[in-house]
Amino acid sequence: MTLSFCKEERLYGKRLFDNLLRDNKNFVRYPIRVLYRIRENKSSFPARIAVSVGKRRFKHAVDRNIIRRKIKESYRLNKSEFFELIPDNMSIDILFIYLDYNILDYDTINKALKASLEKITRNFLTQGE
Repeated sequence: MTLSFCKEERLYGKRLFDNLLRDNKNFVRYPIRVLYRIRENKSSFPARIAVSVGKRRFKHAVDRNIIRRKIKESYRLNKSEFFELIPDNMSIDILFIYLDYNILDYDTINKALKASLEKITRNFLTQGE
């Protein structure tokens, strides 16, 4: 599996966001809140993600983009282990929302994102039984 992050892996579109926000499970692994939705049908990728950084917390777009890039990079590097555990007939839509008021270092964000993916996997596997 390549370590790229292409357009098909991005969650976009009003209908998809509305479905995710309406029928979701959520939890917090500080500094990230995670909303996810398990879907029965298979898409081209096992998971699609979106990242949100609040304008109220970070006034400058440069700061929001830095955080967004850190989260996407962490996901890109950790997704291969995550994809292996998702059955072929399922897919997951995930929204990562950044909660902190400061720009944290990459290691902190990476640790939180890894823990988030592990928790999604655990919930997904226990739900499947």
